[in-house]
Amino acid sequence: MSKTNHVSEERVSTFSIVRWGIGGTIMLSLALIVSSALLYSWFKYHSYTSLVLSIALFAAVAIVAFVKLNEEIHPTRYIDREVIGKTGVVISASTSVKPAVVKVDSQLWSAKCSSPLNAGDRVVVKARDGIYLIVEKVETYIS
Repeated sequence: MSKTNHVSEERVSTFSIVRWGIGGTIMLSLALIVSSALLYSWFKYHSYTSLVLSIALFAAVAIVAFVKLNEEIHPTRYIDREVIGKTGVVISASTSVKPAVVKVDSQLWSAKCSSPLNAGDRVVVKARDGIYLIVEKVETYIS
């Protein structure tokens, strides 16, 4: 298999900073408003149907919000495979449960590192592991 420098035909995941589209935000907001109206109906008329529907709708909104906030990174476009050795900057810090988001050239990647990464840290790409870049922090010294 020959190695080329053009864009890969393989779809690889990048991170979307805006996880909630306008449609999703409007739908969840409307669901919360309807659920609140049903809860009000229960308090005013003591309708158990309203209470059950309100609880179900609140639960659905909570589940959707939890899933959206903890979603895995999904492929969004074609990515250049030749990123090893390039430098980048951390856009979103790593946590114990989520990898960092790193911008290399104009592309956003999920990145893993042996040390904690904070927003603004400079990194160099050491390897690629599927959808993740393995990076190392670049120490900057001020003299």
